[in-house]
Amino acid sequence: IAGVIPLNGVDKRHLSIFREIWKDMESRGTDAAGLLWQTDDALRYVKAPTRASKLVDKIPTDFRILVGHTRQVSSGTAKNNENNHPVIDGPTAIIHNGSVHKKPTLQFVSPYADCVDTRLIVGEYNLFRKEHKTPLQAMRETSQQLFGSMAFVLMENKSPIVLLGARTNEIHFAWSKELQALFFASTAKTLSTNVAEKRAFLAPWLFIRDKTYSDLTFDMDADYAWSWDLDQKAFVARTSIAVAYGTTDAADPW
Repeated sequence: IAGVIPLNGVDKRHLSIFREIWKDMESRGTDAAGLLWQTDDALRYVKAPTRASKLVDKIPTDFRILVGHTRQVSSGTAKNNENNHPVIDGPTAIIHNGSVHKKPTLQFVSPYADCVDTRLIVGEYNLFRKEHKTPLQAMRETSQQLFGSMAFVLMENKSPIVLLGARTNEIHFAWSKELQALFFASTAKTLSTNVAEKRAFLAPWLFIRDKTYSDLTFDMDADYAWSWDLDQKAFVARTSIAVAYGTTDAADPW
């Protein structure tokens, strides 16, 4: 996973840094690659069973958030592009690292054989959303139906809410004061190399409460999903996605 959220419009430097982070992530998987981004009016994406370096010319220049993925197949052949990331189900798109398998209580049924495991996440999530649960509530409930590890970015079409989270997996962030942008990636090293001069680690809620920091990096708390609001330009809530429980109030501002 590689991503950038520019707070005040896209700068060519954002694109340059994102390109380097995404290319660094290619070492984690060369079976497929994809891009997912949100504009003011819609979700857009591109994906193919090829290396990320072959898709750099597809990187958009207008977005509110941009996420890239590189894939090493663990389930679901890359030759079927439906299995590559982002995985789309109705109005929802997800980019996911890790491997999950279902509990007997999972409601969602895979639509075809040799289906990527990520479709279990987004499919179950959409079922809970249809029950009028909030995005964080739906993700919390979904996490209880699945065993395994995940690091993910999930978006819904025409929604300012972006979910980012990790369970027994990793997602790291770096805030650039100069560029007014939040970068994230699967490894801290690539962020330290490409974004942050300082190595101070802190929790996401500190980023919310004080945006005056110099360049820094931080880890996302393990076993939590966080809600980023593109309109408010901040993390606004979190919830537990640990396997055995999910008791944190989805509206609890930590």
